[in-house]
Amino acid sequence: MIRRRLLGIAGAFAAAGLMLAPVNASAALDKCSKEISKNSAKLSSDVQKGLQKCVDGWLKEEAKVASNLSKGKTLAGGAAKTLITAAAKCEKEIEKIFGLGLPLDATSDAKGKIGKTHGKLTTVISSNKCVAGELSQLGHDEDLNVMSRLMLASGVNDGYTTQISTNELSMATFDDMGQQRCLLSGVECIDDSECPGGAGDTCTSDPCPGCQIFGRSVVSDETTPQAGNYAGPCSRVACSVDGVNSAISNINVNGIGGPMGLPVALSGNLAVATCDLPQVLAGAQAVLGGPDSTLAADLFGTPACLKTIRSNGWVVTNAGTTPVSSKTSAACADHDLTTDECSTFVNCVDSQFGGKTCIDTTNVAPANGDMFLRAAQRITVVLGTAGADGAACTGDDLEAPGAITPTVLTTRTAEADLFDGGLMGNPGTTDLMTGVLTGAPFNVASTASVRGLTAGALSGGTIVGAFSAITDNALLGDSVTAVSIVCE
Repeated sequence: MIRRRLLGIAGAFAAAGLMLAPVNASAALDKCSKEISKNSAKLSSDVQKGLQKCVDGWLKEEAKVASNLSKGKTLAGGAAKTLITAAAKCEKEIEKIFGLGLPLDATSDAKGKIGKTHGKLTTVISSNKCVAGELSQLGHDEDLNVMSRLMLASGVNDGYTTQISTNELSMATFDDMGQQRCLLSGVECIDDSECPGGAGDTCTSDPCPGCQIFGRSVVSDETTPQAGNYAGPCSRVACSVDGVNSAISNINVNGIGGPMGLPVALSGNLAVATCDLPQVLAGAQAVLGGPDSTLAADLFGTPACLKTIRSNGWVVTNAGTTPVSSKTSAACADHDLTTDECSTFVNCVDSQFGGKTCIDTTNVAPANGDMFLRAAQRITVVLGTAGADGAACTGDDLEAPGAITPTVLTTRTAEADLFDGGLMGNPGTTDLMTGVLTGAPFNVASTASVRGLTAGALSGGTIVGAFSAITDNALLGDSVTAVSIVCE
């Protein structure tokens, strides 16, 4: 008989914190990682430098106005002319980055920084910088075209974030030039209400080439400390987690840890950046997450935290035009390979305790609202009580960190199986499984909802994930874990 135990509150986090053993990286894994990172970092630097030239040009024109005023003179047109001149110069810098704003596959766009970077990233295997299978080990999509597009979005996001965070005048510069660009062309990237009415208002049609720099979100309060709300294609959004229906549960070999059948409830906010870059990812928005996303649970009075170290993926906004697929996820671990029960899986790594662990994905036809993320997560337990702020899972807590765990999160389905599970790093005879978890798509049914993604709203969806672990944890043994995150 298959022995299945649903670990309760205390054990779920303890097991998940010891989930995956360090992988045995191939000799070329470091070179592959370096190649992908350096190209994304180079694009980030190019974006930041181009934006700085925009700010410098704006300040130079402002200085001309101030100088003439001090001499009792004025420039014809005053500040309006300043904005026109600065915006025109800035547009040239943006074209150097984005090219003509055409899709990446267009030959005419190959000379832009984005086009050149795309060309390098999509050849990392044919140029022998990476080998097949290494992309997934590094947390990237196995499809080179998709991997490249997500890295481009990441590079653009990093470039804008660096510029805005290091130069407070950037926000005012892009905001003012954005309004001026709208007045000149009748085109604006995000919010129709900020464009003039009449025949010249074409905001709901295709945006202007290079318009990404002038995009303005509906959050216009320039005192709000959120990079991305003032310019550019990326904005911070949050999933307000439903603390009743969101949970993490663990099924382990030893069946120890708390009330049977009681998963750990999660609460908090899952923060990500969404990047609206039609040139890079038509019909979808890139989703990028970092270490500021933390979900909390109460383990019988002991706070525990689920932290997202990194995530990348997409949310589909127009299934008819997107180049990315929706995906389901299945994980498998086999501790005794005498009979390889995970033999059909492709993306596997050897466990240091014997056997192997795998996480595969399957493409399915995209639908609006589908989300897919590859994430690295860590579970920590707060030692003692929460810090001085009194809130658990914040920066002032003293925590015991667990292992960083690669996870696939999807709005479709996820499941995980474990074969020949045992204790203390040894194989056994126990088979465990999570069963199939089913997610739900996000609310992107209308243009307003799609634009809402850049205004801070990520709602109506459920992200699920499941993974297997071979471990030397003497208390729990090998296990499978399921996560369900419901956004209100």
